[in-house]
This record gives sequence, structure tokens and C-alpha cells, in this order.
Amino acid sequence: MSNTATDTTIKILSRHATLSEAVKASGIDLSYNPQAAQDKIRQTERAHRDGYKSGEAFVTDDGVYYVYQADIKLLNRFEPFGSCLDDSNFAKVSIIGDEIIFSKRVFPKASWMRKQLAQLGIMVG
Repeated sequence: MSNTATDTTIKILSRHATLSEAVKASGIDLSYNPQAAQDKIRQTERAHRDGYKSGEAFVTDDGVYYVYQADIKLLNRFEPFGSCLDDSNFAKVSIIGDEIIFSKRVFPKASWMRKQLAQLGIMVG
């Protein structure tokens, strides 16, 4: 992962159609609780209410990331044995070639902003 004055760039090592493929390719150690890890992967991949679903996934030099389509397009980092709520701002995300770029340009996590991000088709993370 590299940082510039404006952006954070993560190198994509491989691309996958699903989160489960990316997790398998990454070699993440799931031995702590294999069943819980597989359950989390299945829950993430399964279509959710209102059509929410996971999409393309990436093995990177900073872990596994996956695209999640909700009311807005999100890029999430896969954490098999933990989760937390995060109230930090959204960062604009671009996937260009073999890089994921997190812009220093941020947007507040607010319902009005989510509507604008959805209208503009901006992916955030």
C-alpha cells in the first residue's frame, strides 16, 4: 500500500468473481473458526433484501476487498473474524488497472449524501 499527498493506492494481486474465490486465492488463515468464516462469506455473497449483493472481489497487498452493491456502491475489506461500525467519512474509490485508489476526498456518512453518491454512481469505501 502506498500513500501520496492525496490518495492511498493498494496493489491488486488478483481479481475474482466472488468473495469466496478471492478468500481461497488469498490463503487467509480461517482455522480459528472455519465455520464462522464460511458463514460470513455466504452471508456476504447471498443476495440480501432490497437486492443488496456482493460483487467482484480482489486479493490485494492489503488483504481481500469486495464490491458490495447496496443503495450505493461500496468497497469493503473482508474481515473474517471481526466487524465494527465505522462512523468515519466515505472515501471515493476508483479501481484502475491493477490498483485500488482511495481518494483523500471524503464525503459525510449521511442519508442526503448517500442519495447523491447513488445518483452520481460514485463508489466509496
